[in-house]
Amino acid sequence: MGYLGNVRPTIALVADDIADGAITAAKIGADAVTSAKIADNAVTSANIADADLTLTSGDFIFGTAGKGVCLGVTSNTDANTLDDYEEGTWTASFAGGSGSVTINTSYDLLSYTKIGNIVHISGRIRISSVSSPSGEIYISGLPFAPTTATGEDTQHQYIGIHFRSAASDVGAVSGQTGTSSIQLYEAGTTGNTAVGDKIGGGTIIMIGGSYRTDS
Repeated sequence: MGYLGNVRPTIALVADDIADGAITAAKIGADAVTSAKIADNAVTSANIADADLTLTSGDFIFGTAGKGVCLGVTSNTDANTLDDYEEGTWTASFAGGSGSVTINTSYDLLSYTKIGNIVHISGRIRISSVSSPSGEIYISGLPFAPTTATGEDTQHQYIGIHFRSAASDVGAVSGQTGTSSIQLYEAGTTGNTAVGDKIGGGTIIMIGGSYRTDS
């Protein structure tokens, strides 16, 4: 086909330009379909033939916040919508008990990955010094507040904790999420939660686990 002055005109691609309404690679020449070539939101689910969608470069970005991808369903249902993903770091600190616990600021950064309403945390912190710590100890600074939903299936979520170079003998240490922190406790027949006196200068606390959030 010839063009006036050998210049191919730029024409917006709309649904009426496609015979059966399906936009396929076979119906589009060597030209890429870009936003500049599509007029009036012509490309809709009704216009796209049964085929996989491949993004060769760039990212898929929603124009409005709070949107997500519905997985495994053919309709928009909240239970099947993945609407949040985030990864980053958070700074741990101590709270509760008596005395004081000082964290080495070179070893107080932990990582997190949030997928939907589940937050995965991992890392370790190193204690630089203590001053007669005792009683219940909490690690605060969580990147997202744990869920406030009631019920044993949502609250008191388990977080794996391990002490290295403890100040004194310590059994299996575990953690559970509270309103905004992780409570450390030593597992035992008495349900002992007082682990403050087990922490000393040089103690390393390794943390790993997941918890639910309402964020």
